[in-house]
Amino acid sequence: MSNLHTIAFALSVWTFLLLPRASTGQEILPPLDLTQPSGEADFVPGEIIVKLKEAPASPDAAGEIQEFEAVALSDNIRPLGNGAFLVKLDVDLFTSQSMETLAGRTAKVATELEKRDDIASARAGQPGVVVFRPADAAEFEAAVAAGEFENIALEGEPEELSNGNYAMNVNADLISPNGPSLRQRTIEALEELRKRPDVEYAQLNYIAEPYLTHLPNDVNFPRQWNLFDNGSGSLASAGGINLLKEWDNGIGDASVVVAVIDTGIVTDHPDIQPANMVSGFDMIRSDRRAADSQPGRDSDPTDKGDGVAAFFCSGKPLAAIPDSWHGTHVAGIVGIGGTNNAVGIAGVNWNVKVQPIRALGKCGGDAADIKDAILYAAGLPVPITPNEIVTNPTPARIINLSLGFKAPCSELPDIQAAIDAAAARGVTIIVAAGNDAIDASEATPGGCKNVITVAASDARGHLVERYSNFGPRIDIMAPGGDTERDDNHDNMKDGVLSMVKGGYRPMNGTSMAAPHVAGVAALMLSRNPALTPIQILARLKANAIPRTNQDCPKPCGAGLLNAFFPAAPEPADAAPAAAAGSPTNPEP
Repeated sequence: MSNLHTIAFALSVWTFLLLPRASTGQEILPPLDLTQPSGEADFVPGEIIVKLKEAPASPDAAGEIQEFEAVALSDNIRPLGNGAFLVKLDVDLFTSQSMETLAGRTAKVATELEKRDDIASARAGQPGVVVFRPADAAEFEAAVAAGEFENIALEGEPEELSNGNYAMNVNADLISPNGPSLRQRTIEALEELRKRPDVEYAQLNYIAEPYLTHLPNDVNFPRQWNLFDNGSGSLASAGGINLLKEWDNGIGDASVVVAVIDTGIVTDHPDIQPANMVSGFDMIRSDRRAADSQPGRDSDPTDKGDGVAAFFCSGKPLAAIPDSWHGTHVAGIVGIGGTNNAVGIAGVNWNVKVQPIRALGKCGGDAADIKDAILYAAGLPVPITPNEIVTNPTPARIINLSLGFKAPCSELPDIQAAIDAAAARGVTIIVAAGNDAIDASEATPGGCKNVITVAASDARGHLVERYSNFGPRIDIMAPGGDTERDDNHDNMKDGVLSMVKGGYRPMNGTSMAAPHVAGVAALMLSRNPALTPIQILARLKANAIPRTNQDCPKPCGAGLLNAFFPAAPEPADAAPAAAAGSPTNPEP
């Protein structure tokens, strides 16, 4: 803290990342074939689609095809388009003499149910449906979950009726162990129908499967546990944020601009999608810090590298550090790359406009440049020389700040003022909590008002206690990774993989966590552009995946980021009251 009082004008800021030890991150995994065969085509048992060579006089002229009873078709005939019909097998007619009827089996199932201690009463409903009342709701739910009812030929989930009753279906394929199943008989009836001279065609009522059109084909996507659905199994992770589910709702929109205030961008990276980037700016005043050929501030946000030799910087670090290409890594998480282009990685958004604004260079960045970068991103006028003022022609709806000062926001009123000005223009500002494993209120901008402060989680969905800041000021937690662990047991350290110059690198830090939230906020705006920063925060917190005290031994906000919103976000005039710490009551 004492160092603050020795600096007259600017504070040095460092990016909130932790580079992995002993990993170049340049390796490219072999392609993963996600088009695995799904087995035999499925169909609806007991249903056949038929078209006659000569159409009946009227669509409901069932009498004209009564002769189909010879192949055990019922009079349940539904007209379809193009002159075809959907006809159903009559279960009570198709059975052989050795096979009981569906109605008879339904009655037997009801009798068997009444013998159970956890069933108060049971009766046969219409053929194939049993109506019953549980004696104990908890025991009943446990029995259903354990599959006990499958032993008495019930299928599907119970449907709750009135007065505490439930209904369940009898599995038609199990109504007799001796005779043909409904599926077998359906195929037999199909073959018989196809032999008829008056039938143009007959087919099974096949069931289509989704082709997962929003499963990206980027070759390194299998390493991106942070983007997987939350859970276990294929393409799921305990630390995932349910992006696969959300991508079925939308993959972003190019109308949403996300400003990434950072080290700039590696413009010639082969995975960057030009359509996903909008012109940015270089807000660094110091030629020594910028290390480019253009003096002062300019319109070129290209990252020239932030690596330094030992003792180059006046403060810390004293040792040499390599180029981080930090801004490109952060932008890649948001979605500046060409997701689903069979190259590299996927981003949170497939369609978005990322605006790189360079405010960090060699030895970090100073408060004056970062303050003006925030104002520029929000579309406010900023002087770049004593006689020239610039205004952003494509103002951002979201600003990502994966950077920070190890000082409370009260020590940097100019940063808070810039944040307030941007928030007043409806800009959602998302910031990294910091990597010092301290209370986030002791860092800036994590402890500032009018921001969404993001802590870091690992592949287990736990707070990364090793580095992530924490405390009451945290709003939400998102994947920041941990390059010292392999909790998903894939023989690779659990960093967050994204783009850097020359390839890809796993990194960890709250710098990686914040752009996940920025990306999800962009997805929300793509579905409802009217959402305000207050509403975005409220919905993110309400939708978060809850965490236990074991997951978060220290306060980590509302929980783990959940990208999946089953319904579209509510319109702007239906905003819920914001919680404490939000932009309407933003005490840190």
